[in-house]
Amino acid sequence: MEQSIIENSKTSFILTGATGWVGRNFLHELQKIIPINIFNEKVMAFGSKSGQIYSTAYKNKIIIPIYPLSEIKNLLNKKRDFFVIHCAFLTREKICVYGINDYIEINKKILKNLEYVLNVCETKRSVLISSGAAESIEKKEINNIELNKDPYGVLKFEEEQTFQRLSNCLIMRIYGLTGKFIRDPNIFAFGNFLLSAKKRESIIIKSKSDVIRSYGYGNDIARASIYWLLKESNYPTKLINAATHTTNLIDLAKFISKIFDLPEVIYSIDKNLKKNIYVCENLEFRNFLKFFNIEPTNMEKQIRQTYSSLDKI
Repeated sequence: MEQSIIENSKTSFILTGATGWVGRNFLHELQKIIPINIFNEKVMAFGSKSGQIYSTAYKNKIIIPIYPLSEIKNLLNKKRDFFVIHCAFLTREKICVYGINDYIEINKKILKNLEYVLNVCETKRSVLISSGAAESIEKKEINNIELNKDPYGVLKFEEEQTFQRLSNCLIMRIYGLTGKFIRDPNIFAFGNFLLSAKKRESIIIKSKSDVIRSYGYGNDIARASIYWLLKESNYPTKLINAATHTTNLIDLAKFISKIFDLPEVIYSIDKNLKKNIYVCENLEFRNFLKFFNIEPTNMEKQIRQTYSSLDKI
């Protein structure tokens, strides 16, 4: 069904952040609905710099070109009939890499490029991959928050506002992510646990406070978002917390240890310390998946699929 829609349509896809964790899931899911012979005609994939990657969902691999996002205005040329999937953004941990001023400037340039894209886009339909960090800014008076104090949260919220203003936009706020194509697993507790599993070692939880997280599966997020674009759905909610499971890290570590038959989890939690909570309600995203007849991926499969991706890093 979706493949026939693509074949009989002039509409194409603009995908930014195509080499990142979320972007690769979108690229993978698009391959499932776009015939191999027209994929590079239908999808323009952008990254921080030019390059190429191999397809991941076709029986026979093809090379997918990656175009530099900085050149997107020139590369679009007269192309106007497209859907926008925007995943490009320097995440919070990159502040230490670039310094706060350059970090802000780079992300502002990314958004400026996307403003142009949304203005010339004839479909006016887009998907924005956002973050739970934007929710905390939304609940406060943004004018009272200095950009330098929380650049990631403030810039993500500004990005959401821009997309809502310029397009019919589906916003997916991610809290914790699981799934194929994981990058830099060491910076996430979930990824770190899986690295321990690879080494057949005990998972060590370093935090002294209880940590609670909500997780969404990249494949589910990408697939449902693409369906929303293609089916021109009037689904009532256009800002969704993209998570299906909420758990504390102790339970998650124990579950991973059970799956891979690891030694006992090592941890020492001080119940007097304030809990570290970064969670969202899960019902809306589950309903969103159900609307498109997608069964939410269970946590064991999420874990196993993420684990299998470690070999490809």
